[in-house]
Amino acid sequence: MKYFNGDRVRMIRHADWKQDAIATIVSTKPLKRALPDNTDDWEYWIEFDFPQYDLTDEMNDDRERSYDSCTVLERYLEPIKVDTT
Repeated sequence: MKYFNGDRVRMIRHADWKQDAIATIVSTKPLKRALPDNTDDWEYWIEFDFPQYDLTDEMNDDRERSYDSCTVLERYLEPIKVDTT
């Protein structure tokens, strides 16, 4: 486990997400997930700074649906340095 509640992160574009997105970790207890490739990874709940869109929704002609939050595996997150000065 690498991130904690309140950490600022960038979710890198992957799977059906259309772009990178800035978010905040809101997991109080991230889950360890066993994946089909026989690895495991932590899954976090994040809230986006701005609503995000999914390519699958768009392909299914649902261009109005946006997401304020989602779960994401740790491998698709990068820390954002917060300037405390």
